[in-house]
Amino acid sequence: MKIQEQDKYHGPALMQIVEHDSFKALNKADGRYGHYLVNKDIRLWFKYSSAEAEPWQFTFRPGDLRALQDDADLKGHVYVVLVCGYFSVCCLNWSEICSLIDPDSAVAQWVKVGAPQGKQMRVTGSAQSKEPLLIPHNKFPNCIF
Repeated sequence: MKIQEQDKYHGPALMQIVEHDSFKALNKADGRYGHYLVNKDIRLWFKYSSAEAEPWQFTFRPGDLRALQDDADLKGHVYVVLVCGYFSVCCLNWSEICSLIDPDSAVAQWVKVGAPQGKQMRVTGSAQSKEPLLIPHNKFPNCIF
């Protein structure tokens, strides 16, 4: 099987999940690439940026937004996992996602991740009106369990 570019970025993050003590199962949530179901109630949306340096930008198209909202409506746990090149993984829970983008929007939304040297990741989004969210590099994968 040929290795696709996104496999190179999703693979390291998925390995961190399956090596976690609380991990039981990993399944595809549906036919969309990067949409996973961990254990029985944790829904993950993976996005990656192949940029070698910050800021890493991620686009959420209207279909992505609808699917995220559908997952949230299922009352499970929803996370967006942003793979920032080969540098770090930024994990956002549902409330953090909603503070950055508008999941009900009919137009594309964006999230940017910066990582000043030696500091936490700074995350901004198209619907954000506050200061950037500060996300520690070591938040993932513990955040999903």
